[in-house]
Amino acid sequence: MLVLLALAAPAQAGPWVRDPGAHYVKVGASHFAASVYDDPSVEGADGLEYTGQLATLYAEVGLPKGLQVVVSSAYARGQNFDPVTGWIYNSRGPGDLGLGLVWDVPVLDAPASLAINARIPLYDDGVGPSHHPALGDPQVDVDAVAAAGQAVPVGNHWVWFVEELGFRWRTLLIPARHLEPIRSNGVTYHLQVGLAPSVGDRSLGWVNVDVKGVYNPIDDGLAQGFHQWSAGLAGTVWQGLNLEVGFTHIYRATNASTGWGVNAGVSWRGEKPSS
Repeated sequence: MLVLLALAAPAQAGPWVRDPGAHYVKVGASHFAASVYDDPSVEGADGLEYTGQLATLYAEVGLPKGLQVVVSSAYARGQNFDPVTGWIYNSRGPGDLGLGLVWDVPVLDAPASLAINARIPLYDDGVGPSHHPALGDPQVDVDAVAAAGQAVPVGNHWVWFVEELGFRWRTLLIPARHLEPIRSNGVTYHLQVGLAPSVGDRSLGWVNVDVKGVYNPIDDGLAQGFHQWSAGLAGTVWQGLNLEVGFTHIYRATNASTGWGVNAGVSWRGEKPSS
């Protein structure tokens, strides 16, 4: 399901909260192909071959008082192909709107933050005619996430580590009309290691490897759970302007598809405006 592509995006807020006025903005695109397809909203999904694409916008902006706002949006397209009949079933439209507020925890020596993130579906109920893929999970999810990290200088370069753990509350605020309400809350996790090389004072970009997922202690037959690893590479084109590429493999999932994805985008990192 296409919601997994949004979760696979390499850019996301972590324990480092940006200064007031500093920002990170990324425009990107993703492609996902399922190796094992599972969509609870599709009748007779066995044998269908699924691919999906996303056009995404992601932004982080630093605020006063140690706060940071995070916003994301997407336009989604999904396609089911039946190799027996040759029929193609398409779904397209706005994806999920993501809203988040991150707070820098000042009492700790190491970088740490607390965040509240909401995922709001912009589609009707994510369920189309039989054999058409859903655009995502049609209910509002709210995550409470604690993050910690550390950056270590290695010569003229930097190596960093990130650990995140959260609780996903499936609110039932927008229940799907054609599905039973999803009642299983989940646990989210994210581990990342990265390297930011430089030559003199000039940053060359960064490379990162991630492991992340959502674990549902109770399987209600509908709530999506997944585990994935991903790798990303960014090259600095000009001051603050970067080209980014990434690869994702969802190797295990519950009520969702396993498969692989690729993404690419252009990002801009702006520092705190000078006074």
